[in-house]
Amino acid sequence: MGISQKCRFACLFLSLITAWACDKTSLSITQQRTPLLVAGKPEWQVVVANTCDCPQSSILLTCAGFSTAEDVDPSILRKADTDPTYCLLGDGKPIPLNANISFKYAWDDPFLFLVYSSTLGCR
Repeated sequence: MGISQKCRFACLFLSLITAWACDKTSLSITQQRTPLLVAGKPEWQVVVANTCDCPQSSILLTCAGFSTAEDVDPSILRKADTDPTYCLLGDGKPIPLNANISFKYAWDDPFLFLVYSSTLGCR
């Protein structure tokens, strides 16, 4: 086996190991208060980032009880068709490595969004 073949095999092996290590915990959620008030309520910016080498799609966040005084673009975040206690992120489209999706909402306190599930694109 030549050196280039060994390198290709090693790279493939390492990428498979990395993909196996990814799951919904490879999605990080951060929130930060913006300086704006909307209808007298503080505005919050949410960023969901993918730290996995594989794209992740069909991302569902917990959102039972979520309210906002500011409209959120439904192509970014909307109640899931199958269960309204979850919200579908980004129309279910994949988020590649080091990419993110963000949205803003307005409410008295920050809402605790958690990743419920996602689908890995490498498997």
